[in-house]
Amino acid sequence: MDTRNILIIDNYWGRRLNPLYNILYSKQDSKLHYLNNEALLKDRLFLKKFNVAILNILKREYVNNLSEKSIPSIVMVGSKERHLVSLLKNAQGIIKKDSPFELLASVEAVEKGGFYLSNELKKDFFQQLHLHEQSLVSEGLKDLPALLTKMEMKVVEELISDKTNQQIADTLYLSKRTVEYYIASSMQKLQVNSRVGLAVKITRASLIGSASLYGREFQENRQFI
Repeated sequence: MDTRNILIIDNYWGRRLNPLYNILYSKQDSKLHYLNNEALLKDRLFLKKFNVAILNILKREYVNNLSEKSIPSIVMVGSKERHLVSLLKNAQGIIKKDSPFELLASVEAVEKGGFYLSNELKKDFFQQLHLHEQSLVSEGLKDLPALLTKMEMKVVEELISDKTNQQIADTLYLSKRTVEYYIASSMQKLQVNSRVGLAVKITRASLIGSASLYGREFQENRQFI
């Protein structure tokens, strides 16, 4: 099995390491690197070595920079930071701090091509994104079905059903590469930079977030994995 290289971005720089990450060592294929120089976040060659980045620092510029360089990011959010979760639309994972279970689960979900959102943070996340996207809805988000093809809609529906790219491919009898193409095409058309952003925009436009299909169950009970 290939080694999973994980970049840790934490306020513990230059001090003792956060014991929270010890759970990742239970995975023998995991190798952790603790960032000690903020400038390296702009170094494409340095970042290229990592499969995922874990941030214990809630900074939008860090998440956006990693997204631009195609490095999946998982962000830990504290109780006093819940009002800032809307800054993290480009993250592949949003979890509560000091939760080893969520940390490990989110790494495994992202590694499979999915994304993960803590149940405890889900309500804050959707409420805040709704406020930020109300203006977009009034400018034509309800016309999104005209932007996506029938197959793109099917793929996105499966994506919001918590399926990985391979699971979507198996369900729709497509190749994994074709599924990746449809997801990338949908993201480009809807002007989002991540699967999370795609799922939220589609759901908030009421295209597939109706009560009969996903509705309350999706927003209150389900994990993105």
